[in-house]
Amino acid sequence: MQKKTICNNPNLKGLSVLVIEDDPASLNEIENALKDLGARVYTAPDSGGAAGVLLRKHIHVIMAALDLVNEQCIEMVKDYKTRYPETLFYVLTGHEYDSVEPS
Repeated sequence: MQKKTICNNPNLKGLSVLVIEDDPASLNEIENALKDLGARVYTAPDSGGAAGVLLRKHIHVIMAALDLVNEQCIEMVKDYKTRYPETLFYVLTGHEYDSVEPS
């Protein structure tokens, strides 16, 4: 299957992204890719670390590894989005999907 490219050169300058990932290799790869696109990247290995970042920084996008999305993570994101409703939340998986359903 051929991958589709949505945007050849996205410019993320000015966006702050929080990546919640406990695998150091995956985290490093995601962090470097986002920085290369111009994003300010903050990282956390779990929901507790992420909560600390969200208390100190204004985050535009939260990305969390699927295996770390638990009740604590969902509540943290819901609470943050009540204060900053424009914040986007994405779940990262190691799987490739043909389609994504909006929530």
